[in-house]
Amino acid sequence: MRIAVLVVVVCLSALVSPATILAQDASEAELIAQLQGKDSYLARKAAQQLSDGRKVSPDAIRALFVALDDRWISGAARSALLALGPQAALVLGKIVVDEDQGEKARLSALQTLDAIGDDARAALPYATQATQDPSSNVRYWALAVFNELEADDERKVAMNTTMLSDEAADVRSYAVQSLEVLGPKAQSAVPQITKLLDDSAERFYPISNHYYTTRPVCYDAALALAGIGDGAKSELPKLRQMMQDYEDGMARIAAGYAVARLQEDPQAGVEVLTAHLDPKSANGNETEEAVLLLLKLGARARAALPALKRTLQHEDGLIRILSSSAIIEIDPANAEAAVLRLLDDEDSSVIVYAIEDLNNLPKLSNDAIAAFTKVLGKQDDWELDIFFDDAREAAAIALGSRGAQSINALPKLRQLAKEDPDEDVREAAADAIKKIEGGTP
Repeated sequence: MRIAVLVVVVCLSALVSPATILAQDASEAELIAQLQGKDSYLARKAAQQLSDGRKVSPDAIRALFVALDDRWISGAARSALLALGPQAALVLGKIVVDEDQGEKARLSALQTLDAIGDDARAALPYATQATQDPSSNVRYWALAVFNELEADDERKVAMNTTMLSDEAADVRSYAVQSLEVLGPKAQSAVPQITKLLDDSAERFYPISNHYYTTRPVCYDAALALAGIGDGAKSELPKLRQMMQDYEDGMARIAAGYAVARLQEDPQAGVEVLTAHLDPKSANGNETEEAVLLLLKLGARARAALPALKRTLQHEDGLIRILSSSAIIEIDPANAEAAVLRLLDDEDSSVIVYAIEDLNNLPKLSNDAIAAFTKVLGKQDDWELDIFFDDAREAAAIALGSRGAQSINALPKLRQLAKEDPDEDVREAAADAIKKIEGGTP
């Protein structure tokens, strides 16, 4: 037994031997050496110490940047560069425009600058220069960093207008989206944006971290004109033609949205969007996009309400969710009855969003309170892997927010507060009871 204990003590001593410990007062040179060494644990510790508030040299920044390529220490190196912020900006900026650096390194430097944000402002001249890089990927990220760091809207408009003529569709698309964000301030770019209404080149369009599709650049151009507003009304004839004749469904949807936004009478544009809500004549992506844009139109999309109420029965849960939000945004005073139907949905996430949408309304009927209370009784089915805990929690929160109006829900809430298998539901129910018994939201 003593031998076994001795072996354990020896092993533990080896784990904390001086060779595996960095002194808190280690010099920068020692830290760089450890960062470049073979021990990933020590390298991570060195990266942390380099960013502990000390002033570091360009050599340390470059060493941290190189460490981004090592999967075992890249996270610590990235965190250190972000923490160093302004100190790292100039060094990273010089890497961005260094012709001896490969495309991967220039991209990595730009993406790190983008993550640093405002503290990287010293790198703005380098990002500006990199918008002329031979690599379209580098130009894309250079423009992203430029837009992040440049504080003057006029210079943003000028740069993004110039990039509308870039040879890469993704760069043109990003530039026109940036002009859309600037809204009326980008009015001077309208002639150049309008030229892109004929641009059918496809650009990358991310759906999630693992799935993407494409959109034509003209889609972005139409949305940008809508975002600019009154200053783009001169382009309505071209947008009307596009929404009627363009072969790509997404492009027609974007043009219809722009017409509905810019034209005094939105009817024609809303009709184009509504046509894409029919599952027999439109794919799911087009229907989802049409609903999203109708939601953005708000009250101007009132004519779409009958079609949106039909899409509450769409087979795609996300489209049911978006339709609920759109109906409430377009006609909040009369939306309750239609959206309440979703509280019987088979998808828990649909129920949750419907409850949250309804609870954003200033007033709810007693029928809505009763429907929320009914949701409290939805049971999980472990065999079928169907769970409604999120829905029960959302219902409890909504009932609590309505105060004394929810008094009839107290028996069920008390039951859930004691017996629900989910801790979050129990806590939400207990909190709702306090609010209801207190008589205030």
